[in-house]
Amino acid sequence: MTDNFETVEKKHNIAPGIIKKIISNSDIGENAKVEVFEQSKSILIQLKNVLQTYQSPISIQSLSKICNKLKIRGHLAILTQPYLDKIIEKKKTIESRFTKSKVIPFRKVQGDDILFLKESSGPILAITIVSDVKFFSPLSTEDFDKLMVKYGKELAVEESFKEFKRQSNYGSLIFLEDVLA
Repeated sequence: MTDNFETVEKKHNIAPGIIKKIISNSDIGENAKVEVFEQSKSILIQLKNVLQTYQSPISIQSLSKICNKLKIRGHLAILTQPYLDKIIEKKKTIESRFTKSKVIPFRKVQGDDILFLKESSGPILAITIVSDVKFFSPLSTEDFDKLMVKYGKELAVEESFKEFKRQSNYGSLIFLEDVLA
């Protein structure tokens, strides 16, 4: 079965070992998980193809219609550099939002949702599947520091970000399963 995982990962440009890692944390069978990955990648490719038929930049209304037609939950994530490039390059595998007040995406994004990734004032550059989310509130500075230690590598944030967001009351960690640019 491992050969099957490796074949699927290579075929769809999925980071090596991801399928096995998810299966080891799941109660469903290995064949079912491979099928889920095939379907997920298929959805991303289908979305990318549909997006390419629209004039850029695509409107929020058009994006909403696409999601409704495909029966998916989609969210537009506006990112700054260098974080958008880090996600596309798979150097950042968790997107985060830390805020003083409870705002979206807090408790709105969930596993298997689709994120449309774009830079401010730019077109959608990538799409990704949310594999998991974790929400934190109330968030103390000590809790924030612990999250930075535990997830620092996957968050790939700079020290200036940590200092700026350290006093946040709410935190959302959005785990990105696959990215298609």
